[in-house]
Amino acid sequence: MRNLVTTIALAAALSAVTGCAATAASSGARSYEPHTMTAVVGASLNRPETGVAVGANYEYRRDDKLGFGGFADIAFGEDTSTVVGGAVFWHPADRWAVFGGPGVNFTSGNDAEVIARVGGYYTFEWKKYEIAPVAWVDIGEDVAVFLGVGMLFHF
Repeated sequence: MRNLVTTIALAAALSAVTGCAATAASSGARSYEPHTMTAVVGASLNRPETGVAVGANYEYRRDDKLGFGGFADIAFGEDTSTVVGGAVFWHPADRWAVFGGPGVNFTSGNDAEVIARVGGYYTFEWKKYEIAPVAWVDIGEDVAVFLGVGMLFHF
């Protein structure tokens, strides 16, 4: 089971990296594509110690304010931690996104726990790409914090 989850997380990250570059609307008003994949890299704190984390978020955007999707990430520290789950995305303003939802945290000791994830990001355009500082908190038996950067790909 753990190998399957790891394979899914790596496949999601790979598809994000090889996805399409973001394009901005020429009318001055921002538009959105219905599918967004975000490849993230950063540091995971308190799981069980600080370590490098990589992963991906996927969002299907229903309209300009609401989207649905999922997340998968792997944190490397004293123990490897893999988290997968589903999320609701809310866009309160242009370039802002807040997300949250349930997930499962699998640790290298084959332990699994249910978590709740709450996070957000703000996007910046750089050339033809969108880059975003990303942060989230996983609440379960312990609280884990992720701080990192993501690259958004729209298709």
